[in-house]
Amino acid sequence: MSRIVSLLGGLSLIGLLFLGARPARAITVTVQECTVATFPCPAASTTAGGVRSDGVGPLGANAVDAMPFNFGNAQVSFTGTVAVTDIGGTFDSLLASGTATENATAVTDYLDVDISQTYVTDPSIVGDIGAAYEFMNGTCNAAATAAGSYVAGRLHADGTLLPVMGGPGDCGAFTYVGGSFVLITQPVQFDALAQFVFNASAAVQTIDLPLGEDADAPEPASLLLLGLGLAGLASCAIAAKTSVTLASRVS
Repeated sequence: MSRIVSLLGGLSLIGLLFLGARPARAITVTVQECTVATFPCPAASTTAGGVRSDGVGPLGANAVDAMPFNFGNAQVSFTGTVAVTDIGGTFDSLLASGTATENATAVTDYLDVDISQTYVTDPSIVGDIGAAYEFMNGTCNAAATAAGSYVAGRLHADGTLLPVMGGPGDCGAFTYVGGSFVLITQPVQFDALAQFVFNASAAVQTIDLPLGEDADAPEPASLLLLGLGLAGLASCAIAAKTSVTLASRVS
């Protein structure tokens, strides 16, 4: 999976290499308004940006944390909440729920989002193989659907990039799931990545979604123990196909 290159240039593997070298951190949300599809946005193409962190640090075993966020200017905004959990140092999760809003625009506007968290791992499973699961579902309003706007999401877990979810033509109601086997590290780091693409429109556009991931270790079969039903089965099917570049659409 780590060698997959996305068909969506904005979330390319090359553009995500910066993720591997960052220090452990608390819930951190980074948002950039951008004039090009490159992810992360080059400095010369960034029209606005912001970072918010709650300062909690790596999440310990049997702990939870949550943080609301609100980024915006006269053109675009992104608001929502992030919740993270670490159960016993062996099961970690990140759930982000939010709404991106774009006011009337004559050109395509890109909104790049990176939501990250690190987790303390049970030392006895470091180096084992676990399973990571990702999902993205949401809706677009009529203006965003008519403009052909969309969101593409992707999860980064323990150094592994999961399949891209979403893309052009997906506005309306959408649901994606994906998964991969991962090498368990200390600490575990999750990044929920999303790029909202708002095409030209005279009306206000909105795209809202929950976006998240979790990882269970160390048994490969653990993904099926999450009670995910068809979603879990779809994730295992994706993990077995190393050439997959897009996650499976459920609806």
